[in-house]
Amino acid sequence: MSAYYEEVKKLILAKYGFFGWGERFFYYLAWFFCLAIFWNFYKLTTKDLILDWGSVILLFLGIGCFAYTKWQKNRMLYIRKEACGKMISDGRIVETSVNSLISEIKYSLNNIRVFSQWTVGILTTLIVLTATIFGNTFFKVIDFVIKALTEEEMKELNSLMMSSFNSSQKDIVSLIYENAFGVLLLLAFPLILTYSLQAMYTFNRRQVLSILIDCKYLFELDENNRDSKSSETE
Repeated sequence: MSAYYEEVKKLILAKYGFFGWGERFFYYLAWFFCLAIFWNFYKLTTKDLILDWGSVILLFLGIGCFAYTKWQKNRMLYIRKEACGKMISDGRIVETSVNSLISEIKYSLNNIRVFSQWTVGILTTLIVLTATIFGNTFFKVIDFVIKALTEEEMKELNSLMMSSFNSSQKDIVSLIYENAFGVLLLLAFPLILTYSLQAMYTFNRRQVLSILIDCKYLFELDENNRDSKSSETE
């Protein structure tokens, strides 16, 4: 990324503290409490089929919490718009530089996305290849051991395996599901890991990009307002 990107990122952080995630935290926290309150209200009313004082209090708390989420959302939008407006009014960013920086960030994010896709493909291939080699080796060893056993030893081994299976108190379907889940988790691990790292690595760029897009719209709205005023004066 360019030095100008770093400068703009510092400017955004100065005007819009940590990309507004402080306000978002309280917004999502309020939604969590709101859902918890309404869930408890639902359980109380469906259990007793009457509205006691506890249910009424929960209802008003839920309504108040819901109203707070609406207020907090409007506040978040206002703070974001004010931060973008201050950056524009200070002259620290101009429309041409915003457009160039948006293109730069999008290009960078696209390259990271392509690299992540290649990484996931390579890691998945390596995992499948390793599992295949290990599985083939394991079954060859098992086959060699079985051929080396006598008939009496085979009966003892079968008896031991059956007793171990019965003591586990699991049916064959449960064992199949557990093993299938383990295989799916193993295959999904590179996907989860890669995209989690990608999300953390590109967090700042995605936040800066969204704010710059807001600034771009403000530039366009300001230009439209100037055009409309000039047409009215003419």
